Amino acid sequence: DVLFGVSDDRGKYDDDGGAWFFGELGEVGLVANKMTVNWDPANPTVITEAPFIDRAIPQAQIRGIHLSFGVHIGKAAAITSDPDGIEKFTDWLRILASTYPQVTEYVIGNEPNLTRFWQPQFNRNRTPAAGIAFARFLAASYDALKEVNAEITVVGVGLSPRGNDMPRAKSNISRSPVRFIHDLGVGYRRLERDKPIMDVFGFHPYPAKDRDSLQRGYRWPNAGVANLNRIKQAMWDAFNGTAQPTFAEPWLEQERPLTFKLDEV
Repeated sequence: DVLFGVSDDRGKYDDDGGAWFFGELGEVGLVANKMTVNWDPANPTVITEAPFIDRAIPQAQIRGIHLSFGVHIGKAAAITSDPDGIEKFTDWLRILASTYPQVTEYVIGNEPNLTRFWQPQFNRNRTPAAGIAFARFLAASYDALKEVNAEITVVGVGLSPRGNDMPRAKSNISRSPVRFIHDLGVGYRRLERDKPIMDVFGFHPYPAKDRDSLQRGYRWPNAGVANLNRIKQAMWDAFNGTAQPTFAEPWLEQERPLTFKLDEV
């Protein structure tokens, strides 16, 4: 059940609609492509890259490439700075899912534990903000997608492997992955929700340095490929006893345990 592929927009932007690119993927045994789709808060009901997506999807399908959409919010504070931000985004998400029924996997979120992609990370009193807010955002996105097609797989978060947990850092104010998951669980429990917010957990286990081996890993509470046990434990700590499935355990009976999508590395 494991698919190997790339997170790459080359095929979307090539003049041939990705015919060459998707063919090359197949030649080396890669069968999946996560394609970025950006929501533009200034044009909240428009799929701004529709012409590129329209021509790429058939080319991928012909070559047997499994497509997923990696949905980005355009601006880091787009959701939190607008009282209607979640509603506007989910209205657009329904349009996107209805327009492209061929795509049944959505990655909601891109490294929201980093200031670059989600703001604010912390409240003015230095308490965590991003994970708690993201839980509500992810829940609304999950419901919107399932409303269009209950068979859509919702991949949650797309978490960065590192964060500094420093609300007053001079740069890169961020939340470590283990602690962000804790905050996500706090936000989820506040919703008093009786259903999940994700089917799959998205994680980006880049090495700490580009020349490090994948086996090197990170110091806690950051995490890489060598530290996936930390992420599994964090998910259990955050969500056990709720309607959100956690990763499989021999003694747990879950109809559909949580799985990983390591969608960038």
